Amino acid sequence: MMNLGHSRRLEIDVLRGVFCILVTWVHVTFFVGGRSLGEVFFDTTHILAMADSFYIMWVVSEQLAPVGFFVLLGAALALSQSHHESFKVFLRHNFKRGVFIMVLGLIIRPLWLLTPLDVLDSGPNQGAPIFFVFGVYLNLGVSIIICTLLSRVPSFYLVTIGITGLIWSGLVDVFDDYFDNYHSVIASIFLLPGINSGVKTTFNIIPWASFSILGLSYGRLLINRPEGETLKELFLAAVLIISVVLARLLEKIPEERFWFVSKYPPNLFLSGGAIVFILVLLNIFRLVKNKKNRYISILEYIGQNSLLFYSLHFPFFILLGVIIKYVVGEYVQNDILLHFIWLLGLWCIYRLALFCSVKEAFKAGMEWRWPLIK
Repeated sequence: MMNLGHSRRLEIDVLRGVFCILVTWVHVTFFVGGRSLGEVFFDTTHILAMADSFYIMWVVSEQLAPVGFFVLLGAALALSQSHHESFKVFLRHNFKRGVFIMVLGLIIRPLWLLTPLDVLDSGPNQGAPIFFVFGVYLNLGVSIIICTLLSRVPSFYLVTIGITGLIWSGLVDVFDDYFDNYHSVIASIFLLPGINSGVKTTFNIIPWASFSILGLSYGRLLINRPEGETLKELFLAAVLIISVVLARLLEKIPEERFWFVSKYPPNLFLSGGAIVFILVLLNIFRLVKNKKNRYISILEYIGQNSLLFYSLHFPFFILLGVIIKYVVGEYVQNDILLHFIWLLGLWCIYRLALFCSVKEAFKAGMEWRWPLIK
């Protein structure tokens, strides 16, 4: 029997809420702005044309925030494990969640067909037929199941597995020229990004599950040492130093952009930088946990219902972009207007997520409480 305890921490929920808001920014530039940012996923030479302010926002929202989701996923699993009466119940609960998230991704994906084609069909694989996309929802579901199965493994081995996975994917990015002619759907899903046999892989299992595995070990640190100041500071300093050294020695960084990050697959600089970024923000929000206000409470609520909020933003902004394009004749090109639409949309999605009927329907899906499934 597991010891029942508190499975939520304000700093994790608030930070998850921040990440959830940030990732919607990039999608709004896709769906409402019609901007072909997709080319930077597979053709990083386009990054050099970005304005510095836009590049910084792109790095934070499109690169660092997704990593944060996966790290916090593992940490939350570690915190919630004690909330279940047995490992069997914990395993069954998270297996259902993982499968539901993967099914949810398959339901949402067709909506992308309504988005601008130049966003969908960009980069060096332009024109290649795509029949299936292995994206973030599928990887989130897989990562939940993997971390649940590994939840009894000692932390030392979890850290070893996580770091090994990130280094492995980082080296693939360094030596990507050797894999240009390597075509394998299985290898693509697990490690190599791109399009193989009609399958487009964006979130590979090994690197992204590795983030969640590291988060699982960090969540245990939060349980056993709620403050953990010494360990966190040492870990932060070590990761920062190692990241910069590895970036200098191993990465193919354009001279114009030393602070270059690669998401597909995550390079060593992104991995190290994201972990530092997450730890810094977690400690900042930990300092304000005793000074809750309306805005912190909103972020906390979004973080507690991040999957619902994230899932709602897709149909909302995709359909909004289609309507604007139909009425006006083009997508929104004005930056100020685009950001106003983004903020207004976030408020609407937040209000929608507050409805009990919406939350209950979503929760029923997570727990497989459907009429035909007992």
